[in-house]
Amino acid sequence: MSLSWLNNEEDCDCPDGGLNAHHKKVLENPKIRKQKCLYCPQFQKNMLVGPTCGTLAIPEYEDGKMVACGCILNLKWKIKSAHCPQGKW
Repeated sequence: MSLSWLNNEEDCDCPDGGLNAHHKKVLENPKIRKQKCLYCPQFQKNMLVGPTCGTLAIPEYEDGKMVACGCILNLKWKIKSAHCPQGKW
């Protein structure tokens, strides 16, 4: 099985840009979220807390839009209501 879809910027091909129930459930899966983050340029390894989204606890912005949240990803991947600042999940 190819993992090329994990790095796709256009993750959802649902009508009107909405998520269908199956797609939403897949994106809530911590393993899928982790795989998407591993391909992200903002992904960093922190010796104390594990993987983070950018620099730990320091949100990063480009052109007024958040591109890295500074979160501890081992925790964030498991929170169903959490989301990626780049919209990947």
